Amino acid sequence: MTFKNKIAVFIIYSIILISCNGQKESTFDSEKWKNWEETESTLFLRWEMRNDLIENYNLKKLSKKDVIKLLGEPENESKDNFRYNLGPTGKGINYGTLILKFENDTVKNYEIHNG
Repeated sequence: MTFKNKIAVFIIYSIILISCNGQKESTFDSEKWKNWEETESTLFLRWEMRNDLIENYNLKKLSKKDVIKLLGEPENESKDNFRYNLGPTGKGINYGTLILKFENDTVKNYEIHNG
């Protein structure tokens, strides 16, 4: 292989690696979620657990009490919403937020904001 071909392969390989998201996913752990602190080693922990939480825990129809038992106290709440900080998303300066919307003390819907 010529030097130019090696350079071309290296550039293509580099582009592929850079374009890969690199996002990890983690299994949801209620205790880790509730005790999460935004440190260098755990910066993306909640963001990485969000998909497992949504896919394997039926958030809809949980009561506020059950949500607090599972996720802890929200960082921000109103009568009809709980907001949980998900930390950095790994995409620039974006931060994630999990918003649980309640109706009659029961989760009606949820949203994940990435921005």
